[in-house]
Amino acid sequence: GAVTTFKPKKGLAMLLETVAKVRETFPRVRLAVAGEERMDGEAARLASSLGIIDSITLLGGRRDMPKVFSTFDVFILPSESEGMSNALLEAMAMELPSVATAVGGNTTVIEDGVSGVLVKSGDARSMADSVVAILQDASLAARLGEAGRRRVVDVYSAASMTGQMEELYDGLLEGAAR
Repeated sequence: GAVTTFKPKKGLAMLLETVAKVRETFPRVRLAVAGEERMDGEAARLASSLGIIDSITLLGGRRDMPKVFSTFDVFILPSESEGMSNALLEAMAMELPSVATAVGGNTTVIEDGVSGVLVKSGDARSMADSVVAILQDASLAARLGEAGRRRVVDVYSAASMTGQMEELYDGLLEGAAR
């Protein structure tokens, strides 16, 4: 599954090409996309040309993301550029094994091969291979999911962020006192 819109820089071509390549191993695979309601224009043309348009379910904008994430087997984030993706953090918090492009904040959030998988932007083959490996290996999926959740709790939770901020302020105050 993915949480995205079909806008520039969101990696639409990579997303759809990844699904087409995953279908080579898992012909019945489906892509669920939260955030989009319609498949038209370039998205529809590309999905049709790849023969996957009937394998895509658009979920539209959602307010029940924990429920949506619980239906995914793997979370994929094919962005060409990315700040700090809330969707990635939320997916990892839900113990979803995640595969994302090695761009922007993704490289800070995911420890490659430990708490998720990072692939080069535009490399649909690598993303598909990573998704297939996760789908074929339940223990790998569980390890990545558990490590992803630990990473979010340890580094990105409100309690962790508050502790980091307190440490920063304490350090600054100690420096000013000298």
